[in-house]
Amino acid sequence: MLQGGTASFEITVTNTGNIDLQNVVVSDPTAPACDNTIANLAIGETVTYTCNFSNVTASFTNVATLSASTPGGVSVSAVDESEVIMIPDSDGDGIGDPDDNCPEIPNANQADQDGDGVGDICDNCIAEANPVQSDCDGDGIGDSCDTDYQEPMLTIESNVKGIMFVDEDNKCWIMRVASGGVLSLVQVDCPN
Repeated sequence: MLQGGTASFEITVTNTGNIDLQNVVVSDPTAPACDNTIANLAIGETVTYTCNFSNVTASFTNVATLSASTPGGVSVSAVDESEVIMIPDSDGDGIGDPDDNCPEIPNANQADQDGDGVGDICDNCIAEANPVQSDCDGDGIGDSCDTDYQEPMLTIESNVKGIMFVDEDNKCWIMRVASGGVLSLVQVDCPN
């Protein structure tokens, strides 16, 4: 059930005893629309009805209680309950978060052109599947579609002081193992 939705209940009352019942009353304090007076219920008779509880804002246990009496004045009762689980809908588009392919931005149509499980309105690369939405250069365009993104490239050179890396921005780094096995990475001037 989505937050703010309506819980619908079907209540079935059956006289399973061996004597007719009278003054049969169903009470439901949580969902008063489910309260019902049936009057009399013969042996084996069943009465079924539906009722609603609107604007559900949280999960709850609904409890319906039946009370009745026999013609001789003996009271009988029964209780039944039903769990109502509220599913959040963070963006209010009518699709619960667990099933919403873009739970933070409303998109009731759930369009997903590239079939990657991410709704088009949230997808940083609509034309190509990019389910993890990677965007290594941070420009808002997914790596699968980004024309100015290149995989990082490192050049490695060995020397006696450690291993030198030249990154994609032509910055030089030396990686060394210091005493105690501690690894250090230090930016240095690149050799000419």
